[in-house]
Amino acid sequence: MEFMLKSEMAIKKGLISFKQTHLSFSGSFELGDDDFVTLKYLKDIQLQILNQESIKVTVDFSTLEFINSKGIRFFANWINKLKKMPSEHQYEIIFICNTEYQWQESVVNTLSYLYLDKIKVLFS
Repeated sequence: MEFMLKSEMAIKKGLISFKQTHLSFSGSFELGDDDFVTLKYLKDIQLQILNQESIKVTVDFSTLEFINSKGIRFFANWINKLKKMPSEHQYEIIFICNTEYQWQESVVNTLSYLYLDKIKVLFS
């Protein structure tokens, strides 16, 4: 799995902060029972997003070919945590998907139903 995090908050010197974070996933996202390092890393990113007071998080799946059930569960848990946060700490999550990968439409649309007010899905 390749993973990239880009945050607009890192460009803060004298510029207006847009408070946007961009996460890109490519290849195969397969979490296992013993993937504690990967899970900790992803949870640290969630905390970083909160600390930066992001208002928009883009999750780019356009080159993600596969995600296993534990990976899907990670995103479902993330959305459920977002839903339970006080409204002043909530942010929008935009999933960018690719119609070439048929699983993305059903999986990501299902994830969006967990919190329709804050989860958006775009297909390229």
